[in-house]
Amino acid sequence: MTGARTMDEAIALFEKLAPDNAMGFLVPLECSLEDAEKQLGMALPPSYHEFLEKGEPTQIPARDIVSDNRDARIGKDAFYCPEFLVAFFYDGMGNHYCFDTRFPGDDREYPIVFWDHEIGPEEQIRELKKTDACFTNWLLRYSQQIPVGSPSGGAWVGIGCLVAIVIVVILVAVGAVSIFKILVP
Repeated sequence: MTGARTMDEAIALFEKLAPDNAMGFLVPLECSLEDAEKQLGMALPPSYHEFLEKGEPTQIPARDIVSDNRDARIGKDAFYCPEFLVAFFYDGMGNHYCFDTRFPGDDREYPIVFWDHEIGPEEQIRELKKTDACFTNWLLRYSQQIPVGSPSGGAWVGIGCLVAIVIVVILVAVGAVSIFKILVP
């Protein structure tokens, strides 16, 4: 089981996000979590259970984990996902974050992978890469809006702000020169 502090921290950060950022969660809407696991044919990780127990999944816009995964396994709505992946988050652009059930840890946690809908299924399976070791790590990273693979959010935010400032300064300088050329013949 994940440490209480870590999941509590992840949930607190998640709850601060704008509601639009939470729209893609897949949770059991039409049945209990235990029934969802039976219908999916596998146990979901303890950290996901903890999120549903401690968080407020009914307070976030969500989709049904059972029907979305069932539809994905048959390729309904142009989204296909193999049975060993269980999608738990939809990014709004056709892609999903999934539990990769082929590699359960000793703690019954699954690694998290990103399923890109624009890549063909065979190539996607060959190129499948882990984004996080477990759901709690994914939720912490997502809630802080840290890009996949970055060492920490603070460094990326600082670099992003610096790049934005440099771009604005360049655009202002180019604009000022253009205006000066127009006004002074």
